[in-house]
Amino acid sequence: MRRAALAVLMLTALALAAAPPAYISSVSAQLVSGSAASVTVQLSIAVTANEPGPYYVVVGYAGSQTTLGPTQGGALTATLTMPESTSQIEITLLDSSGAQLGSIALEGLCFFTCTTCSARPMILSSGASPSAASVGQPVYISEVYSSGGLWQFSLGASIGGYSASTYFTLKLNTNNAYTVAETFGPFTLSQPGNYTYNVWGSEAGSAGGVVTISGSSPTSSTSSTSPGLIYVKVVNAFNGSAVPAYIRVLKGNTALYAEYSSSLSAVVPPGSYEVPSRPTAILGPRPSKYTPDNTPTSPCRYP
Repeated sequence: MRRAALAVLMLTALALAAAPPAYISSVSAQLVSGSAASVTVQLSIAVTANEPGPYYVVVGYAGSQTTLGPTQGGALTATLTMPESTSQIEITLLDSSGAQLGSIALEGLCFFTCTTCSARPMILSSGASPSAASVGQPVYISEVYSSGGLWQFSLGASIGGYSASTYFTLKLNTNNAYTVAETFGPFTLSQPGNYTYNVWGSEAGSAGGVVTISGSSPTSSTSSTSPGLIYVKVVNAFNGSAVPAYIRVLKGNTALYAEYSSSLSAVVPPGSYEVPSRPTAILGPRPSKYTPDNTPTSPCRYP
């Protein structure tokens, strides 16, 4: 899913002591949709007329222009598609002879497009591998969790009375959204049947599915000391690119694994672990704008 965001812009013109024949009294611009290439903007322009018209409004943007009107005064609307890189819209009021009566420029526009914009934590997807297995065959449960700034959180999974969870501390730039993909397991089920699995994340609700186990029950149960797998991958939630980070797996105060990477895979015995992560370089204050490769490119701000 692709979404886009743009701050609503509003300008209000002040009437002069000597009223002109007509003037632009307000302008608003609202983003309708967007992609990495282009955006569609809904413009609403109010014209106040002190003398009979007609009047026209010319909207210029990215080397193109659109003429609205004629109008005797009132609201004019237009839905315009323009490049995502557009930073300025010029709005000019003309009389019937083409003489300019006034203009307003919307400057410093910053259209922000992204693949995942989450205002709050959410589980993007989950799955079990395999989804159909034999008795005693390991089953792994995975989930993809997304957050726009909650940097301390827990993720977990459960099936057939077994559960596993991990507590995360991601000290990334809090203005950066991220996703974390984690795999829990192996879960070894000793009885045939249909098992409902669930995954969850802090403040994100839960999701899940069904795993079908077939075959006969073994004569002895699998040891509860079987090792498990922790797999962590950190990516930028806006565009899916990997975020290089210093990832560790801690058992108490002891670091069992440490790696400079965007992902880490660790085989560990059952128990509680903390997985702190810190980027190799702090990203600093809120960047102005991101292109699909997450590189700041312009002086405008996030909408």
